[in-house]
Amino acid sequence: MNWTDECVDYLIGGGCLNLVGLDGSGRSKSLHKIAEALALEPSDWTCHIWSPSDLATMQRREITSEIDSLQHSSSIPVLLIDDFGEFLMEKDGHWLERVLFSRVFEAAEDDGPSLRCVVVTHPRDREIVGPGSGLRERARHVYPTQMTPTRQEIVGFGCADAEELLLLTGNNYHLLNVDSNSPNARRGIASSTAQKWLPKWIGQLDTGHQNRIGAIVSRTQPLRWLPDDADPLLSPIVVPRRSDVPVRCAITEFVRVEDLRHLLVGLPWPDQDPRAAARRFCARCGNDPSPLWVDNYLSDIHQLDFVMLLEFLEMVLSDLPRAENIRILSRNWVAGKRVHASEILEALQDASISPELERRLQWRLYDQRDDANLHRRELILTSRRASFSLPPARIVIGQDPASNETDAAVAFPSSATAYRIWKNGTNVV
Repeated sequence: MNWTDECVDYLIGGGCLNLVGLDGSGRSKSLHKIAEALALEPSDWTCHIWSPSDLATMQRREITSEIDSLQHSSSIPVLLIDDFGEFLMEKDGHWLERVLFSRVFEAAEDDGPSLRCVVVTHPRDREIVGPGSGLRERARHVYPTQMTPTRQEIVGFGCADAEELLLLTGNNYHLLNVDSNSPNARRGIASSTAQKWLPKWIGQLDTGHQNRIGAIVSRTQPLRWLPDDADPLLSPIVVPRRSDVPVRCAITEFVRVEDLRHLLVGLPWPDQDPRAAARRFCARCGNDPSPLWVDNYLSDIHQLDFVMLLEFLEMVLSDLPRAENIRILSRNWVAGKRVHASEILEALQDASISPELERRLQWRLYDQRDDANLHRRELILTSRRASFSLPPARIVIGQDPASNETDAAVAFPSSATAYRIWKNGTNVV
């Protein structure tokens, strides 16, 4: 039985599917393969396919009305949602997951067939937890179906066979679809494309998956490939070397190991390399629409290089196009001196803050006399419900040597005090 038939059989049995993988791994193509298989038996199935852009234009009543119309047919209703993890970051994301959960797992009033769902997410989207049970918790996790490269794709990259192409590109669509007149030129473009995508791919992996990659790059003997665990979710960064017995992991040739070391959580922070540091910061943020950076010494107008800070923030926001803003919380007392909001604003203006950055930057000060003194430097992702400890700000932006400073995941509830103080802070920008 092939991959698509197994998915359809699971839907027939009343289950739901969660298609998990990184961008370019074939999640959307796999979703449409399932839809095409269901369309071959139109009398048995009634299907809708939604994307986040579709949902963004719909009110709640329109969404529930569409689901009602889907369920009122005599055939089995199936709702397929592409990039569901992206919509979970929207204000109606958790509401929709609760609605779908009730329609799928609670008995229908008319004893008709219950709703089936196929949703598409990234591995890290498991961090996004709402109130109550989630549809994704109960759905079966499946990986995108493995594509078979064409002879034209193999020859186009100057490869001898399909395994060589897999080790080169990970069979990722963002890399396979680059175009050029010669294999060498195509490889060069694909390598640059991989470097551009790498922070986004790392940002779509949770800490456990990043630790797995860290173990792979730090071992002289490649780790064994785990086909039923985390490893399929690491494609195209990590792929199986099938010629090894047993099959072992390999880093895709278009991914530079040094770039990986700069991005993985827990490894040393990039040393005085602002561009690499910005990529690392973006990898922690993922697709959170409004990351919050907390560091008392971001208020240090005398020691902190505000030109470097602004350049760092510009690079971060350029690499996070979906981020609505970046938030900063710092203390109004540094090195035994009071710091006023007007002084920070003046320092930003003297460093020539751009209108676009000023529009997307929200900076607030807190007074430790009114609230608890925040000792931890951290990045808080309130929409994702994740938090990370960070090195000091001057190391983060590349002003000071990094030494062995690094970042680490911390329990999200432990950031509650910082988030509460943020909401009561004094506006700078």
